[in-house]
Amino acid sequence: MMHFLRLSSVRVCLALLVSLHLFSSCLAESPSVPSGLSRTEKEEFLAKADIVKSKHVSTGITGTYRVTLTDGRLTHDASVQTIDEAKTTYQTARGTEFNFPDTYSHNMAAYKLDQLMGLNMIPVTVVRKFNGKNASYTWWVDDTPPPANCWQASRLLVCSQNGPAEHRAASLSRFLRRR
Repeated sequence: MMHFLRLSSVRVCLALLVSLHLFSSCLAESPSVPSGLSRTEKEEFLAKADIVKSKHVSTGITGTYRVTLTDGRLTHDASVQTIDEAKTTYQTARGTEFNFPDTYSHNMAAYKLDQLMGLNMIPVTVVRKFNGKNASYTWWVDDTPPPANCWQASRLLVCSQNGPAEHRAASLSRFLRRR
């Protein structure tokens, strides 16, 4: 069983890396949030701005809040997650996952990985307290459509480059199923 779990983790990592490679050129063309702020300025704002309003987001299962922050000159929203739990078994309609962690720190990890890879596809994220708990604060992005040469399928953003996107997506899907 442990071999299966390690192999499954390797498959997930491989799928992530292949997916990132497939659409990194597309995402570089994505429109950025029109705030005019650098990543560093956004990080500082998220880390220090005062919360003036918070509202529980009704969708999802992680207890996400949408908060409005202000530092006196700028007001902007953020997605806040405090979830930090682990389950030995997690059952969903799609199947069972073993050693399931669900934590706000995954948001920070994704942001840091995005920075290291130079993809600029994950909104700025910081960790700070919310209602006495550690939480991730992620820069809120409203209705930002993907660039015209991209489409979404199976939660993967696939870009057309050197051939129709449908063919590349089908190839990726077959590749991942064989592994």
